[in-house]
This record gives sequence, C-alpha cells and structure tokens, in this order.
Amino acid sequence: MKSEATGAVLVFSYGCYLLSFQNLGPVLVNFANAEGVDVFWLVNWIYVSHIAGIAFSAALLDRVVRRMELIKIMMLVLVLTVLAAAVDVRAAIVSGFLAGIIVVASGSFLARHVVPWNRGKVFAIGASLANFYYFLFLSGERLGHLVLLSTLPLLLVLLLPRFDFAYRSAPVNRDFVFYTVPVFTFYLLGGIMYGVMEPVFRENGISVHVLFYAFAILVAGYLYDRFGRKLTSIFGILFLTASFIMFPVYLQPSAYLIQLSYAFIDVFAMIIWADLSNFGSEARQYGLGMIIIASSIFFGFMLSRHVGYPVNTALSAILLTLSAFLIGTLREPLTSPEDYVRWLGRR
Repeated sequence: MKSEATGAVLVFSYGCYLLSFQNLGPVLVNFANAEGVDVFWLVNWIYVSHIAGIAFSAALLDRVVRRMELIKIMMLVLVLTVLAAAVDVRAAIVSGFLAGIIVVASGSFLARHVVPWNRGKVFAIGASLANFYYFLFLSGERLGHLVLLSTLPLLLVLLLPRFDFAYRSAPVNRDFVFYTVPVFTFYLLGGIMYGVMEPVFRENGISVHVLFYAFAILVAGYLYDRFGRKLTSIFGILFLTASFIMFPVYLQPSAYLIQLSYAFIDVFAMIIWADLSNFGSEARQYGLGMIIIASSIFFGFMLSRHVGYPVNTALSAILLTLSAFLIGTLREPLTSPEDYVRWLGRR
C-alpha cells in the first residue's frame, strides 16, 4: 500500500507541473506573453530539452540505487527553475531537461515497486487528482498565485519514504518495439490536436470541462487493471478515431470524445513501458517509451502548422485503425500475479 500511495503522489506532483507549465500551461503562457516570447518557439525548445533529459536518464538511472533521493533533489531544482522562469522565461527550457529525469525515475518506480494489477489505478488516481488541483487552484488566478500553486505539489515528494533499487544488469524487453508505432501515432495526433483542433474548439466556444477527463481517467485506470491492456486500449483508439472523423462537422461530440479517448490512451502509454520492463532495466525501458511519447508530441505540434482537414481526418483514421490491429495481435504484457511472481524470480 505504501508503494501505491507513493506512486500516486509522484504522478500527481508531476501532473500538476505538466498542466500548469510544460504543456502550454497558464504559468508558461503568462511568462511568455509578459516577455513577448513566441510560445510556439518556447514549447518546441522545452520538448527538445525534455527529450534530452529522458535520454540522459535512460542511459544512467538503472545504476542509481537511491533513486527516490534523486527524485527529491530534481524536484527542488525544478521548483527553482520555474521560479527563475519568472525572471527569464528561457529558464523554462532547462525545466524540460529536469522533468525528463523525473518522469523516467518515477516510471521506473512504478515498474519496480507497484504491482502490475494496480498500476492503472495508481497512475489514474494521481493524474485525476492533478486535474482536480488544476481546476480548483490554477484556473483564473493571478500570475503570482499561479507560480506558487504550480510548484507546491512538487514539494510533496520530499515527504515520500525511501525505496532502494537493487542494481542488476538486464537487457530491455524487445517487445517494446511493437508498441512504439501505436503510441507514436497516438501522440503525434495529440500534438496535431493541440495545434489544429483546440483553436477551433475555442473559437466556437466549446470547452470540455477538465473534470470530465478527471473522472474518465479513473474509469480507464480501473478497466486497464480489471480487463487488461489490449482490450481497454482498443476502446480508447476507437474513441479517438470517432473524434477525428466527426471533426470539424460535429464539434461538441468530437471535443468530448477526444478527451475521453486520451483518458484511456494516457493510462495505457504511461504504464505499458513498466509492464514490459525486465528487472534491472526499468529506467532504460521507461526512458525509451517516454522518448517515443515526447518526440511524437513534439513532431505533431510542429506539423500542426502545416497540416489540415479533410486530408488529416482520413489519414488519422487509417493510422488509428492500423494501431488497433497491431495492439490486438500482440501478447498481453505482464499483468497477472502469476506473471509478476515469475518476473520477481528473474532478480
């Protein structure tokens, strides 16, 4: 139970930062506007830095035994970096690198210390609470309050207990290659969504309440642990396909479906790398997965300025259909108590 609570706090803390800062959050946008910096340029460089931080962590973190202490140090430095961005918004680029270290270390914690049949719920609870926090404290506040409130959840990590990571050299699970195509597709389309679909929704006064996603992801987390990764993820893909097909004719249903679909897809993409990990290579495995996610969002966001509809709709539906077919043909990753016992036996 202690490990599940720790995992949820890690996801919650990082999620609050992500929503308020890195992914076009209100703190980052306000800083950029105050200094007259192009937000599109800034987000691109943050993602380049973020990918570099993930790659750095993937190469080195499996050798770090006292990983929780490293997370705490990185969280403190991240707070200082966010505060520095109030003086010079370009400091946000450094925060991307630090966040890359934190997300890989946190993902390796989920892989090593949270049992597979609870990972979906643990991630969903942390992500849902982060969205609730965003709704309650980070919408409509003055900039000074936003800076303070966006960094407070990061400090919760300082209260977490110690968990050591016994070092053992192990190769990565080669099955992860088969999951890279669907995950890259999901978040490439997600990056395009940020650049193409979200502005259309806003222009038409359509805003899906953040609490809808917060509740939907709780349902998704339960379903992943109850019915497995493959079947549940295919439902998420179907929702996303329907959203792209409906856009831009049926904007309201499209907006709700895209939020529902990413509630399912976010849980899948953030726990599948933990499920696939071999004992001793969790950071490398999770880092490789996060490079896929971060780079696909980055490329999708860049492409959003050059692609449009209806060509994009047809291509998106084809790619998502192929992704669902590919996932359906794959072996279910480690999720059962019996599989977990065998996994522990490989230490």
